[in-house]
Amino acid sequence: VLPLLRTLGCSGRNCHGSASGQGGFRLSLFGYDFKIDHQTLLEGENPRVDIAHPESSLILLKPTLQIDHGGGERFTKDGWKYELIRKWIEGGAMPVDPEDPQFEDLQMMPAEISETTPGQTHAVRVICEWSDQRREDVTPLCYYDVLDDSVASVDEQGIVTILGPGDTHLIAFYDNGIVSIPITIPFAAVTDAEYPKEDSPTVIDRLISQKLKKLGMVPSELCTDAEFLRRVSLDIAGSLPQPGDVQAFLSDTSHEKRTRKIDDLLATPGYASYWAFKLSELWGNKALDLREQFARPSQMYHWYRWTEDRLERNVPYDQIVEWIEQSRVGFGVAAAGAGDGPDGLCLRDRPAADLANVALLRRRDPHTAGARCRSDALGRRPARGGTQRRAALRRCFLPGDVLFHDRLSYGNLFCASLFC
Repeated sequence: VLPLLRTLGCSGRNCHGSASGQGGFRLSLFGYDFKIDHQTLLEGENPRVDIAHPESSLILLKPTLQIDHGGGERFTKDGWKYELIRKWIEGGAMPVDPEDPQFEDLQMMPAEISETTPGQTHAVRVICEWSDQRREDVTPLCYYDVLDDSVASVDEQGIVTILGPGDTHLIAFYDNGIVSIPITIPFAAVTDAEYPKEDSPTVIDRLISQKLKKLGMVPSELCTDAEFLRRVSLDIAGSLPQPGDVQAFLSDTSHEKRTRKIDDLLATPGYASYWAFKLSELWGNKALDLREQFARPSQMYHWYRWTEDRLERNVPYDQIVEWIEQSRVGFGVAAAGAGDGPDGLCLRDRPAADLANVALLRRRDPHTAGARCRSDALGRRPARGGTQRRAALRRCFLPGDVLFHDRLSYGNLFCASLFC
């Protein structure tokens, strides 16, 4: 029932999933907290569920416009969505039993949509795997989204329509799970003979080359030294190079000067402060995302400094993210120089991981959004879910032995800039 309410938009942040709810009724954001939502539906002065008279339940009357509903019509009285909710109420509106099979995994087929043309449609299937080894087709109960609606669109049945060339992801949400598949539509058909041979010294460079080739995009020629210096200075340190630095760099005739410049910029204070700012924006350490938590500016600053300190000490990105994900209620906000690990990352009564997850959901990130919702702390997953959740978050950040322990090429920075 709760996944269905998600597909209907009831638990979205613009409806009952907002911090203040709507019309005196509030659900957890995107329906991730089954226990709280069940209590909300059945309790209070004006509960949405009437077990004694199922068809008189507000959860059925309002969405079908049998009585006034600010959200408009969400389904009809003669449809399967109405019947699903009515039968649940008729059966006692039971909550999730702790002994019931637990959600394990979500899979979407096909694994990728590519080699297609605008106007074509593709039907996807979403399969849920439960802890009792049962596999269930939950395609009509999923909420779907496409990150770039200029490339493709998707309806509530999971039918994808290709609109134009580009690279995006189709995301499906169900229960406390999320799954995504790439949609790659080439801009042009470029044969192997037409595609230039490139020097790809790092893993990231090779991945970028593979993606560009798949999209039929031929890379630009190597940029000039002046262009390189301007771009790399902005990307790493967030500022333009000084005139003296420009003259020195342009007059340098060595072949390793670009690599040396990257190393020099990574050692400047600007690198840590600029990227701490960018990462704070990414995982929600800002007034817009924290205003509902009544966080003080000093708490936001401590989280920023915690991040800046790790960047200054060259802690790998995936490890920083893992520490944030492991943060728990009760530590309080520690000084930036606190020991390694998640200690100190808690704003009031919510761990940093919860806040970061909300921020990622708002940005509709295809890999990390919803990972925190699959938390075993909510009693919805077995203990092994913690490892899966951390892996889902870490895979969005480059492993330390690639990003930090290897000589950085401009491709590394380009990839990191795209992500953030």
